[in-house]
Amino acid sequence: MAYHKSRKSRNINMKNKTIAKVLNLIVLIGLSLTILSLLAAPLVFTAFAKSGLSLSGAELDYVVNIVIAVIYICAIPYVAALVDLKKVCKLIATGHPFSAKIPKCLKRISIYAASEVVLFNLITIVLFFAYDVYLYAATILPCIIISIVGVSIALLSFVFSKLYEQVVEMKEELDNTI
Repeated sequence: MAYHKSRKSRNINMKNKTIAKVLNLIVLIGLSLTILSLLAAPLVFTAFAKSGLSLSGAELDYVVNIVIAVIYICAIPYVAALVDLKKVCKLIATGHPFSAKIPKCLKRISIYAASEVVLFNLITIVLFFAYDVYLYAATILPCIIISIVGVSIALLSFVFSKLYEQVVEMKEELDNTI
C-alpha cells in the first residue's frame, strides 16, 4: 500500500513538473516573440507608412519616430509582466509552488496590466489631440480591446495574488502544527 501511494504521488509530482515546464516554455516563447516583434517594429511600420500614408521625407520620419517611441513605451509594462510570469513559472517548476514570492509577482503583474491600460489610452489621447491622428476604427477598437483585456488581467492577477497569500499562510500554519 505504501509503495502504491508513493508511486502515485511521484506520478502527480512528475505531471505537475511537466505542466510547469510547458508553461515556462510558453512564457519563454512569448517573451522571445515580443522581443523579436519590438526589434522588427521600426522596419515594419516604416514600410507601412511609406506605402499607406501620403507622407514623405522629414514628415514621414517624424511620424514613424513618434509611433515607434509609443510602441516601445507601451511595451515596457508588458515585457515586465512577462518577466514576472516567467519567475512564477520558474518557482513552480523548481518545486516551490507555495513560495511567498508568487503573490508579490502576481501583484506586480496586476500593476503592470493596469498601467498598460492607462498608458495606452493616455498616449492614444495625446496622439489624437497633439498630432491629429484620427483613424477612427483603427484607433478606437484597439483602445477598447486593450482596456478590457488589461483590466481583466489586472483584476484576475490581483484576486489570484490575494488567494495565493491565503494559501501560503494556510500552508505555513499547517507546517507549523505538524
